[in-house]
Amino acid sequence: MNKILNLSCIILVALFLSACERDTNSSNTAASQIPSTGNPTIDNLTKKILDQPNDPTLYAGRAGAYYQVGGYDEAIADLSMALRFDSTNVEYRHVLADIYMDYYKSSLALATMENAAKMYPQRIPTLLKLSEFQLILKQNSESLKTVNEILKINANESEAYFMMGRNFYDMDDAPRAIGSFQKAVRIDADLLEAWVYLGELFDKKDDKDAIRYYDNALEIDSTNLDALSGKATYFHQRGELEEAIAIYQKTNRMHPQYSNAYYQAGLAFLEKDSINTAYKQFDLATKMEPTNVMAYFYRGAVAEIKGDKAGAKNDYQQALNLSPEFERAQKALDNLK
Repeated sequence: MNKILNLSCIILVALFLSACERDTNSSNTAASQIPSTGNPTIDNLTKKILDQPNDPTLYAGRAGAYYQVGGYDEAIADLSMALRFDSTNVEYRHVLADIYMDYYKSSLALATMENAAKMYPQRIPTLLKLSEFQLILKQNSESLKTVNEILKINANESEAYFMMGRNFYDMDDAPRAIGSFQKAVRIDADLLEAWVYLGELFDKKDDKDAIRYYDNALEIDSTNLDALSGKATYFHQRGELEEAIAIYQKTNRMHPQYSNAYYQAGLAFLEKDSINTAYKQFDLATKMEPTNVMAYFYRGAVAEIKGDKAGAKNDYQQALNLSPEFERAQKALDNLK
């Protein structure tokens, strides 16, 4: 989920801190007999709830703790209790919607946000979240209607134009997507994701302005994987291998566990006939991501070029183990035999 949904993480932390600030001592017998869940945060909040059973922040804080460890049913139950005591708290509804979405209960997630928007029809963060949920569920027309409601409230809401761009992007309407993202960054130049989308869209147009857009994103966050990958791909696809390799290597320094940069660098080195270096890159890709089918295949191809038929055979077979319908790997394996 993008930055709008990521606000829920901030909300959860705030709810948890709010609960923890209530430093009541639990000395009654019932509290001492509570079975431990093994999670100190959850157990501590449970004790506090026994002392203050009408405090919604405690239920919300425990919901956040359960959510963090995948206890979706418990989190939903606690947020329901929190809302029973404080039905006007829209942030509780936002977090509840996120839990439903992560729990693959998308219809309940959407209904929760629709109800929140009815309660607070002028609250832009709530409308933005509703628009994003509609986008996720492929309800582009509804999402765009929600965006238009936001723009009636604030005609210069950058996130609304970003959401508009996201919808047009998913609808394969590149011109309107570009126009929306450009409007968004004119209002707020720090919208990193909008710059990345613009880079991708201009790349598809074979327009060199793609690099400028990726660079704008990297000025905001020099470690952003999407911007780094997009810029490297731009150079790679146009045969500018040295530039692409430099970015792949920079990516690996910043994100040493990111398999795809090793794999793509391997392809670039293979195109340069740097066989040994290509092999090392594919090898690193398989170590970072043991399920990377193509990395095994190309490591096998390079091993075959190097005359290592046993190594090639093992890698082709591993690619087939991971993807039994992979015809290129089967053909390569048959040719070895």
